[in-house]
Amino acid sequence: MQMIRAFGLAMVCCMPMLVACNKSDAVALPPVEPPVITGMQFRQDTSPIAFPVTNGRRESIGTLRSTTIYGEYPDTITKPNRITLRIIGDSARTYRSSEIIASYTDSAGTSFSSIAATTDSVSITQLQKSNNGLVKGLFFITVYNTTRTKSLVLRQGSFTTRFTD
Repeated sequence: MQMIRAFGLAMVCCMPMLVACNKSDAVALPPVEPPVITGMQFRQDTSPIAFPVTNGRRESIGTLRSTTIYGEYPDTITKPNRITLRIIGDSARTYRSSEIIASYTDSAGTSFSSIAATTDSVSITQLQKSNNGLVKGLFFITVYNTTRTKSLVLRQGSFTTRFTD
């Protein structure tokens, strides 16, 4: 009889612990965002160019606020190509002509710059102004050498980069 009472007492004492310990089959993990691949791609006339190193930042030109996007190769000594797009403004929208200051260095090291052509456009489609925020956009720019005897059309351009503040 004492054994039955001891067993009953043990069951009464241990039952809440057994009920509280449930086995869970499904473990809810937080969703994992896929990594964002940054870079800048465009066609220099008919040749495809892709810069893996990019950055976006805010700058001041006098009293004007601007957004600057640049792209280049990791090894700028053997591949001097680079592009800088300065946009007069800091919001997600389409910029045209005189709102864009672009410079480009080709594979020979020749420097080119924009002259506010009416066909020039940069569309910033996403602009997160926080540190490490995403900046995405599209562009079409014509750049000229310093004597304006040669021009290059940078077409079908796109960029995805991180914003540093």
